[in-house]
Amino acid sequence: MKIKELNRKLENINNQLRSLRVKKSNFTLNISLEKRKKRVKNLIVLGANFEILGYEKENTAVILGFLKENLHKIEQHREYYKNIGEKILEDRKNNKKTSQDQRQINSEELKELLVLSKNYNVSAYIQTEFKKTLWETLTVKEFSQLKKYFLEN
Repeated sequence: MKIKELNRKLENINNQLRSLRVKKSNFTLNISLEKRKKRVKNLIVLGANFEILGYEKENTAVILGFLKENLHKIEQHREYYKNIGEKILEDRKNNKKTSQDQRQINSEELKELLVLSKNYNVSAYIQTEFKKTLWETLTVKEFSQLKKYFLEN
């Protein structure tokens, strides 16, 4: 009888141990799930920041290289850059024009202009409408206006 009773006690203890392991496993899963959710949210925000500035089409190696070379500037002027970023986000929240209107076109947009220039006198339009001689200094707003003019007429 003692052996049966000891076996029952041992089985109860094993069941309790299994139950505790399951609870611990669920707790660990919840913690790692929370960490993953925070990480994913952070990555989405970073991507959204590049989109806000109009650099979502830029080559990732270019962005990574630029950031690597300029990390020391962030460390030196963190508050200054934070204020700029907060102003952009505040303007965006208030539906004001953001830096998208001031951002110059990137290499992909420049390639689009080159294709357009095969059929249209893009340079003359840029000089007349924007008083500029270099395509690279066009803003995204000007680029959109230019495309609209040539592609809708």
